[in-house]
Amino acid sequence: MMNKNEHDKDFIPVIFWIGYLFIVLAVLEWITN
Repeated sequence: MMNKNEHDKDFIPVIFWIGYLFIVLAVLEWITN
């Protein structure tokens, strides 16, 4: 159970980072266009 909680805590920031990078790339594409 403890290991599962730690894994979930490590997994949530990964989703946020992917979303953040995706938004940054989309903004850069929009600016360059």
